[in-house]
Amino acid sequence: MKDKRGFTLVELLATIAILAILAVIATVSVESALNRGKNDATKIQDELVEAAAKQYAIDNCLSTCEVTIDELIKEGYIEEKSDTNLDKSKTLSISINKNKITVTNKTN
Repeated sequence: MKDKRGFTLVELLATIAILAILAVIATVSVESALNRGKNDATKIQDELVEAAAKQYAIDNCLSTCEVTIDELIKEGYIEEKSDTNLDKSKTLSISINKNKITVTNKTN
């Protein structure tokens, strides 16, 4: 007669516990990577808006000016995409001093 032994309850519970721990670790790692990606995307987006504001200043300002992101989009300095979350009402203050262009966020 053959011995038909299966897994014990303890072995099954241990396997499920290990799988649960691995799932938690994987979830935390994926979430962390997504958050880093979002932060990097926001940083790059801010840099692109600043570059667009500087180009706007070169084309339209003598020493200081203010521009909204909506104006930058309408003037063609920024291409509007549906997946971006730009605050179009945000106002940027731009100053040109000795060939140096400074862009700052103006608080409303």
